[in-house]
Amino acid sequence: MRVWTFWPLSLVAILMWLLSVSLTQAQSPAGTELELILPDESAVGQETELRAHLVNSLGGAVVGAEVTFLREAVFMNTGNDLILGTAVTDETGVAVLVFIPRSEGEMLITAEFYGDSQYGAAFATGVVPIATGPALYVEEERFRVPGINVSLFAAVLGGVWSLFFVVLVLIWLISREGEIPNPMAGVESD
Repeated sequence: MRVWTFWPLSLVAILMWLLSVSLTQAQSPAGTELELILPDESAVGQETELRAHLVNSLGGAVVGAEVTFLREAVFMNTGNDLILGTAVTDETGVAVLVFIPRSEGEMLITAEFYGDSQYGAAFATGVVPIATGPALYVEEERFRVPGINVSLFAAVLGGVWSLFFVVLVLIWLISREGEIPNPMAGVESD
């Protein structure tokens, strides 16, 4: 008998739950799909174009949406995603990012649309093979003084060190003999 006395409350609870579910579904953003368009290959130091095509659930272009491009990065045995940059979709729903790879190998690229009040979030992942390219860093001369070439500088530096060596030998001779050697010793005077 007690079960029958609470049936109006149960009915109200069920109706409120159905109402909240229907409101939630009506307010949830529309589905989106993101396609990542990557080049077949690239090289270190070469501009590489990454493209992401964002469409809604009906296949129409999502215009003005911000897409973030990331790559997998590992540093000191810790991996995480490194943001390469962001781009905004154009009237065809395509976001383009140009970047220059700094290392070779298989580069895992992820494009992410975080969603907004109108469209739901989406992401796509792909791999770009990066070949060896030209050296990105060229070592310059370690010592550079304008107007003085290396051989002149080496000669001056060698002269200074030779002078230091002569002074060191003279100090050693003085300490050994206990007196300053007379440069005129052995010369007869008239």
